[in-house]
Amino acid sequence: MGTQGKTYVADILEQESARKDALSRLDAQKYYTLCATLGIRDIEDPDLYDLGAFESNTAAGALFDPEQVLEGSMKKDERTPNKKYHHFLDDARRYNPKSFTEDTQAKRAMLIRYFPKRFGEGGPQDFKKKDYSAMQIGSIFNGLVRYAQSRLEKEVLA
Repeated sequence: MGTQGKTYVADILEQESARKDALSRLDAQKYYTLCATLGIRDIEDPDLYDLGAFESNTAAGALFDPEQVLEGSMKKDERTPNKKYHHFLDDARRYNPKSFTEDTQAKRAMLIRYFPKRFGEGGPQDFKKKDYSAMQIGSIFNGLVRYAQSRLEKEVLA
């Protein structure tokens, strides 16, 4: 086996090791990407793989842009972005962030309540118009929780 062959095999082994690591850490997006790259068809965790596929397809805001959901939601005194995110995070603490499929209806209701222009009737992601899966709702919910946390961390650092 030539030098190129050894490098190729080493690369494959390194990617396989990273894939198994992503599986053990429940890193859905990395797990999906590495399974796809390696051509793995025998998926150990189909739910994690599906979540990774969903997150990969929604990366870079394909499904939602948190900045676009700020205007016109909640009461007037809660329209300032960070106040709304504080309230959103306080309510979100009731739900298990590690489970994408638990409490789907409650998460859906919170998303509509806090971000009606995005998820409410007539919004770009109208939950009544399109039937989102529990996994998709959980992913969107957790994405907004992470975004709100990072936004509030920046506020504290500023």
